[in-house]
Amino acid sequence: MQKDELINELKKINDTDDYSNNIRINISQQRFEDLIEILESCKMVQLNLVNEIRSKLKIVPKSNINKRIAIDSANEIRIEKSKEKIVEAIEYLRRNNKKVTQSEVSKVSGCSVNTVRKYKEELF
Repeated sequence: MQKDELINELKKINDTDDYSNNIRINISQQRFEDLIEILESCKMVQLNLVNEIRSKLKIVPKSNINKRIAIDSANEIRIEKSKEKIVEAIEYLRRNNKKVTQSEVSKVSGCSVNTVRKYKEELF
């Protein structure tokens, strides 16, 4: 993002004074310091915005980032296995001329009804 674009985005945020919508960004410490420097140099950005950003800052150690990557990877595998079980259950029910309902798919697949409901639009 160019400096001008960043400034325009910050103006929008600053104008609304609504800090209730939280976002998470992953940037290096150096990029963060560069961002703060840009913010502090902009006359239109209120100092309370810079202070708000600094107060909400959470530096995540590198080991936690690697842990998060591993967790995300494991979650993706678990999700794919659940989807496969649901698809197999649906195929089984159809082959046996049984009614395909969330409850039946849950029983046959071994997944919870909530999991079946979660992927219903995608898989049914």
